[in-house]
Amino acid sequence: MLRSCAGFFGDLLTLKRYPDILVRLVNLSLSQGVHTIFGVKLLRRASVGYVSLFPGKALGQKVRLSSTAPFDQYLLKLFSAAQSIGMNFDVNIVRHIEEQVEQILVVNEDGGTDQQELEAKNMVSLNGALDATKWLAAINAHLPAAQKLSDDSTISVDGLTSIKSVLQLFESLPNHGVAYLYLNALLDAFRFDYLRTVPDKKDMDIVLDCLQASAEAMWHTKSVVADVIFGNQTSEAGRGVTGDVLHWILLSISSGHGSLRWMGGAMRRYANRTLSTLSLHFPDKSDWSSTHLDILHAAEDLLAVKRAEEFPAIYLRLRAEQLQSFLSNPSAKSESDMLHFFDEAPKFDETSNALIVPWPLRIEPLLYSQDVPLEFVAGTLGVLMARELHRAILLSNASGFWSTREESAFARFQDCASKLALTTFNVSIATGVSDERGTPSKKDALLTWMMAARTAHEGLRLALQGFRNASNWARYWKLAQRTFFRRFCLLTCGGELGAVMESETVPPKLMCLLSVANMPEFAQAFDCQAEVQPDTMCALE
Repeated sequence: MLRSCAGFFGDLLTLKRYPDILVRLVNLSLSQGVHTIFGVKLLRRASVGYVSLFPGKALGQKVRLSSTAPFDQYLLKLFSAAQSIGMNFDVNIVRHIEEQVEQILVVNEDGGTDQQELEAKNMVSLNGALDATKWLAAINAHLPAAQKLSDDSTISVDGLTSIKSVLQLFESLPNHGVAYLYLNALLDAFRFDYLRTVPDKKDMDIVLDCLQASAEAMWHTKSVVADVIFGNQTSEAGRGVTGDVLHWILLSISSGHGSLRWMGGAMRRYANRTLSTLSLHFPDKSDWSSTHLDILHAAEDLLAVKRAEEFPAIYLRLRAEQLQSFLSNPSAKSESDMLHFFDEAPKFDETSNALIVPWPLRIEPLLYSQDVPLEFVAGTLGVLMARELHRAILLSNASGFWSTREESAFARFQDCASKLALTTFNVSIATGVSDERGTPSKKDALLTWMMAARTAHEGLRLALQGFRNASNWARYWKLAQRTFFRRFCLLTCGGELGAVMESETVPPKLMCLLSVANMPEFAQAFDCQAEVQPDTMCALE
């Protein structure tokens, strides 16, 4: 396993001059995404690119999920493996450096950072081993032509004190600590091997570590993963059905149970303007390929990994190729699509007034084609879209429109939901009533699920009302509602959707149960003996 990765960082061990080492660390960070004792990134906002510097991580910080994990044993395993291929590291020296690096960088990990804007011509202040011209040259070697730095450019620096201190430390070390830097770079891929070898883990901990590692690996190789998973899907996948669902959701919000009648004039005008001009955006993978990425060969390599020792080298190469694709493509849209491609839910982008629908939500089992009855989609993607739109209206910059009217209406809704949860399920929910302006807090996520379920159900009713005169309407509508509620509860009761509750301890299944307990339509659809009375349900009004 170690031998296969030697070509990525092996040259670090041959460098003697500290300026050359600093240039190589910049190269590793920008070209391969491997951040050692400091990191450099190109970021883009709209069409403007800027460079960010930030502290790196010590060896233990890179791999540990908790401070109690026995990383020291794994470090000895790495030393033994290195000796088997002719690399000799002094264990005591590496441990001593690790202690010093942790003392410097753990401050940043705990949130005690200082952030500053640094002019490029003053980069020599980071460390005098490189003058400003050479710092600039090292960074510019990897940036697109339109986003290269000049003396007048401004660089964002997080943890400036930590970066200066750690660079000064390595300047003073014998051989400038190249063995430590090599191991630090290596652990970007080997942390996955570490996670699978930690002893005495419970089965659930093993599963969670595996899922976290998989998610991280997918994030850094998502352009390849996307092609493997969605390679036979066109960029038009799900557009028509998604647009139809959004149409009925918007109509539901503006009328009937989902109306905006609880809002005052200013907030209602804001909401109507937002919803009437809303557009759909579908993140696309078509712009991700570049001359640096042969997507077919990369996908074949990823699928061909059969043994654990093959993974680190493949992972490092694919991650470097994805980063090169990003650096060579200055399109802000492409980067944004990359970020949102694997989102678990729709996202409202206030700047473009668009609802972003990620690719995984446009395929089965959340979305089906137009040949499948609408209730299958309304209970999943419809609810997710409705929830995001309610969240956007309630928790966005519209907070400036909140008045006593809105505050009172929302407080009544919160109180009603709390009483419903207590009387029906004997569960106390901590609704995070308002900030200093009286607007809802993020802890009110549970309430947005209740609103979303009602909105999506009303949207389904509006979509099917043209069939009300059919002879079998009553039976069909009951079955359609059952499908809607089943799909909704499967969506909300499983997975990690409970994360939207943030610090609340409410069971995830309550997002389903409280919502349906607030809807008499659920009781009617399933012929419940004790039906919910419409006049007792919670509503914003």
